Amino acid sequence: MIRHKISQSLLLMFALCFILTCCSDNKEVVSESIRVNKETFSFPKAGATETLYVQASGALTITMGQEWIKVSEDASTSDKTKKYAIEIGANPDTDERIGSITLHSGSLSQEVRIVQAAATHFLVKNTQFAVSSDGDILTVEMTTSGEYAFKIDQEGWIHSVASKAVTERVEQFRIDSNPMYEGRSGTITFTMADLSETVTVSQTGLAEVPQPDKTGMESDATQLAKKIFAGWNLGNSLEVPGSEVMWGNPRTTKAMIDGVKAAGFNAVRIPCAWDSYLENADTYTIKGSWLARVKEVVNYCVDNDMYAIINIHWDGGWLEEHCTADKQESVNVKQHALWTQIASYFRDFDEHLIFAGCNEPNVDNAAQMAVLKSYEQTFINAVRATGGKNVYRNLIVQGPATDVDKTFELMDLPVDETPNRMMMEVHYYSPWLFCILEKDGDSVWEKMQYFWGDDYAKYATGEYANRWTADYNEAYVDQQFEKMKTLFVDRNIPVILGEYSAVARVLNDPVMQQVHDESRAYFMNYVTRQAKNYGLIPFYWDNGIGNMSLFDRNNDMAADQQLLQAIMDGAGAGSYPF
Repeated sequence: MIRHKISQSLLLMFALCFILTCCSDNKEVVSESIRVNKETFSFPKAGATETLYVQASGALTITMGQEWIKVSEDASTSDKTKKYAIEIGANPDTDERIGSITLHSGSLSQEVRIVQAAATHFLVKNTQFAVSSDGDILTVEMTTSGEYAFKIDQEGWIHSVASKAVTERVEQFRIDSNPMYEGRSGTITFTMADLSETVTVSQTGLAEVPQPDKTGMESDATQLAKKIFAGWNLGNSLEVPGSEVMWGNPRTTKAMIDGVKAAGFNAVRIPCAWDSYLENADTYTIKGSWLARVKEVVNYCVDNDMYAIINIHWDGGWLEEHCTADKQESVNVKQHALWTQIASYFRDFDEHLIFAGCNEPNVDNAAQMAVLKSYEQTFINAVRATGGKNVYRNLIVQGPATDVDKTFELMDLPVDETPNRMMMEVHYYSPWLFCILEKDGDSVWEKMQYFWGDDYAKYATGEYANRWTADYNEAYVDQQFEKMKTLFVDRNIPVILGEYSAVARVLNDPVMQQVHDESRAYFMNYVTRQAKNYGLIPFYWDNGIGNMSLFDRNNDMAADQQLLQAIMDGAGAGSYPF
């Protein structure tokens, strides 16, 4: 009985040991593990270094699935945690790349995923385009990994084409026909982040002069002049050297020209600068962007069924101040180069567009007149040589200083092979003391005049005794305009009265202020009416910002209504003698 109990005890002891042993083995299997701080690491396209922390129950080994993944062990402050540096270089590929690190410990393994962003990619398939003078549509194809932008350096003749067919990897551009005989080139620069691609567009010039084209050019000078009711000057804008807005007027808009049309004018003289807008001063090449800007303003007029005049205005005085024999050759070279470009660029406009060779050439004698005549001959020859509609375009030449008396005494007309397509131009600011002078001088002959017209003599008394003169009133206007009629209009050469105006005075006495305003309006009415009666086409000079302003271009073209009504009434009362 005792033996049996001992045997049972031994059996229980052995069973207990077995169970404990088994339990001990099971405990070791459960505790085997690998822990990481992140199962996926994301790297930027430029590459970077990230830290991997690992806790493992046994010895740890690491294998890399790709060569571009570098792993190195760093010193750790913990006995239980290992520290590794994962180093990824820049991604040279245009696709995202994915790799892995595998951790091994005992019978376990743990995969750590590595993801790296694609490299920035931008490539234009073709960066050189050759275009004929007729123009074309360019399709620029590219591969890119992101958004991009582009900039055109010659927006005057290279235009982006907006189309539903255009995707982020294709852009289309319209290349205008080249009206010039010289070839030209421009660039389109695409940028994405710090990457860029430049497309060069080269266009040939005209191979030959277009044949004469009389379509839309049926009116000769006299017929065209009769169609102009009243004209207005876009003064102190496009003739400003280097910046349309530098003299205080805002950028010209279609709404402004619409306002001029609504007020009753049907013609606009657009004074233009060119010398300060040259792309190449040696060849006198005008910037395409500037030609395009002038064309934009011309279109505001022509699209409104208005007539437009463009000229070479003061433009720094390169022509106007150099009507001298020593400058004659060099000025003629420049005059020919500029007008060849201007005429070629604007050749396709119909008779609504008129060219004027210069503005106010500084000429006082016959010798200087001979030089001016050569400049005007160069102007005519250059325009006619461009062919097309320009063979029949009406052209304006300027009298010496555009002064009526000097023109009557000195003017020697150039020759135009196209008959009856020439107009003359003079300006009228008489008397100077009433129209222009803005500050009194010491002499009685240097006093600003406030009143004009025979009926206003009665106001020139007391302190206003020197503010009116009998010398330059209604009879003088008739006398001066009669000279132009006799010398030119009666010979089928209409005269453009390219500028006339009078400054607005500010007087302390409200009664005299009203008299001055009425007198000034009467001057505008009379000059406008008599100009038309004698065959001169009137163009009011509006400087925008200043004391000759008719319209406020900064305030929705608000007008001086008294002055505007005077001009419109005068234009309506006058009648051309042809």
